[in-house]
Amino acid sequence: MHTIRQQSTTLMLWLMLALLMASCAQLGLTPPQSTQDRIMYGYSQTTGVYQGIAQAVTAGSISKAQGMDAIKTVDGARAALDAANMANKAGDATGALKYLQTAMTVLQAIQAQLPKPGGAK
Repeated sequence: MHTIRQQSTTLMLWLMLALLMASCAQLGLTPPQSTQDRIMYGYSQTTGVYQGIAQAVTAGSISKAQGMDAIKTVDGARAALDAANMANKAGDATGALKYLQTAMTVLQAIQAQLPKPGGAK
């Protein structure tokens, strides 16, 4: 039989876990669910990739020419996200997902090619 102290400790741990899970969700740490959420996530990834390219050029990890080529590629991914957004708003879920997948594949490929912080590629 559990004592009142053990029961209150267990209850407190469950409450802390519930609060932690709720906090994670509020911080945006849950994966995007709807197509529109996934598109918005793609836009945020685009911003991150642009920043990564700028940092790599500034650090001298990639040349300016390589950075410009990467930016042009990310611009294409951004255009695919714009098309996904328009298709989604028009009710074309299949088209939206096709454009979204294309954009995310391009962004992931660029991210994989960027040097990691600390100089390792």
